[in-house]
Amino acid sequence: MKQLYLLFFLIFSTTLFAQGITPEVDTKLQLLNKNEVTTDILYDRVFPLANLVEFNQLASDTSHINHFYQAYHELQRADYNIRWNPIQTFKANVEAETTSIPIGIINVDFEYLDEESISKNLLDIQGQDSLLVDVPNRSRSPYIKTNALVISTLNRYQGQNRAFKLNFLT
Repeated sequence: MKQLYLLFFLIFSTTLFAQGITPEVDTKLQLLNKNEVTTDILYDRVFPLANLVEFNQLASDTSHINHFYQAYHELQRADYNIRWNPIQTFKANVEAETTSIPIGIINVDFEYLDEESISKNLLDIQGQDSLLVDVPNRSRSPYIKTNALVISTLNRYQGQNRAFKLNFLT
């Protein structure tokens, strides 16, 4: 029983932490020139439970429904332009589909901060609040651009004779 409580606590605290990090990170990044984030998605704004920076990079990774939803939710919150539907809306649309199994595909470019951007003199830390600031005349951007491809079925179904559905949102 203790293990069950511990597991519940870990899951609950991770969820709370993951939800609340974006405003704090945005405060630390407020002085940076966001025009250099060409995709308008800065993955460092969220707690990376889906690990999209490393997903499918060195080896083929397999996604599943929960990973897909986590990846979608992280990208939705990391997007400066709020172009993604809220995760609740997305899930409701999936659950409304009863005649087929939807297949979710995320194929998106995004950026993240180079871990060595301070030591490489691309960014600096300023003030008592430890805000990140741009270094003038730096050699390159502190942002690294990458791509995430995440594919998963979005409903669980056991049985025979089931159709799959692809929706293209353009």
